[in-house]
Amino acid sequence: MAKKPRAPKNFYTASQAIKKLDMPRSTFFNFVKIGKIKKVIPEGYTEGYYPKSVIDKMALEKEIFSLLYASDTSVFRKAEEKDVQGIHNLSLSIFGTNVAPDYENRLAPYLKNPDIYYIVEQDGILVGYLGMVPIKKDTVNRIMGETEEARSTLLTSMSEIVTPENILMFKPGEAENIYLIAVTRQGLSRSKYYGMKLILGGYEVLKDFARQGIIAKRLYAVSRTPDGVRLAKKLGFREIVIPGNPVRRFELDLEGVISPSLHEYQQIVKEAQDHPE
Repeated sequence: MAKKPRAPKNFYTASQAIKKLDMPRSTFFNFVKIGKIKKVIPEGYTEGYYPKSVIDKMALEKEIFSLLYASDTSVFRKAEEKDVQGIHNLSLSIFGTNVAPDYENRLAPYLKNPDIYYIVEQDGILVGYLGMVPIKKDTVNRIMGETEEARSTLLTSMSEIVTPENILMFKPGEAENIYLIAVTRQGLSRSKYYGMKLILGGYEVLKDFARQGIIAKRLYAVSRTPDGVRLAKKLGFREIVIPGNPVRRFELDLEGVISPSLHEYQQIVKEAQDHPE
């Protein structure tokens, strides 16, 4: 039996790196493929290895995140009707009446599709909410200004976009275009953390829907804030620029984008399509 090659000093083999990171092999090699994890061929070697300093740092960051997550008492969950008032109040405090819909117009879409809102609450206090809203294709066109006609009727506020007339249900073949809204209470030491918890929770929701054959193909979002723009770009969204319009628009192709963070979702989608019930 041939002996496995030994890693040179200050390097890990792939197996050692995978064990150190406690990561699935498919995810590890996908990270390598897109350059998230650097593979090096040291002088005098023919095989590739992985710098210990890089792998150890990644493992430490993962451990710290896990500790933060474990010690946190906030909860991500699907919103109930009683939470819609809190969602309305938070939205109003941040965006004002010109952008945020009034309570009745916030409640109406929820009553049509109770799966569109998710919240993070800390000790019973709502600190953030996520809207995941299946929308019609013509609404997408109007948000993104994809045609000259659409540009003349651009939708610019939540109250124009998330209406019972524009939204769909989470059903196979129907919920392909998802409009995202992520809002966290400002001025808190953990505001960015709560925002990330919303995103991670929403990702789990998308995966659960995919397992049921409800497959989202594209995500859309708009932002007026620097933090929102940075988050969209960090998550891999492509910006769609409309000259003269201050609202930043973003699109994420869940089928075509190559991203380690979406690899698991794409695998679930592939399995669901290969083995439909």
